[in-house]
Amino acid sequence: MRIPQPKGIKGSLKWIQVLINDCSDLLNRKIYERLTDDFSATEWLSPRKDDEYAEYRDDDFLKVLGIEKYQDQLAVFWPKNGPQWDALGKLENRYYFLIEAKANIPEIISSCQAKHSDSKAKIKTSIERTKKSLNSIKGNNWYKGFYQYANRLCHLYFLREICGLNAYLVFIYFCNYKGRTKNVTGGGGKV
Repeated sequence: MRIPQPKGIKGSLKWIQVLINDCSDLLNRKIYERLTDDFSATEWLSPRKDDEYAEYRDDDFLKVLGIEKYQDQLAVFWPKNGPQWDALGKLENRYYFLIEAKANIPEIISSCQAKHSDSKAKIKTSIERTKKSLNSIKGNNWYKGFYQYANRLCHLYFLREICGLNAYLVFIYFCNYKGRTKNVTGGGGKV
């Protein structure tokens, strides 16, 4: 699914659009620092100004990355209305980047909203496979509290382990954002 976005005026929506459209060299340098390969030619595919700052999910995120041949496997792995990616990029069909961006602590908290029993079962199976792959502690509940984080990890698992792709999940946290109307305290200071 392709989801056009307004031009961001605050929060992570604004700053991910600025980062991808105006400062992608900064992002490429930060990725380079971690992966030590030349990422200067990374193609950032969303959210692009010339594409209505669209974000993508389900089959369309695979199409944007040029890996639509894995659509059938994704349909088995995760139900419709999966993660909506804040940004997507690739480098020469060798590296694939999934970006999740946040600008405040409340954005991080989430729970699974699936209603249909088939969807819940598919999510549970995929989370358990991902947890096993990561040697996660048994009994962790990935459905409440940090579900969005968990489903992003599952999609990384899908691309790396099921599809065999060189994929990376990048979490970007924009700090010192002053646009919230009330202060959130965390870690001993105001965020």
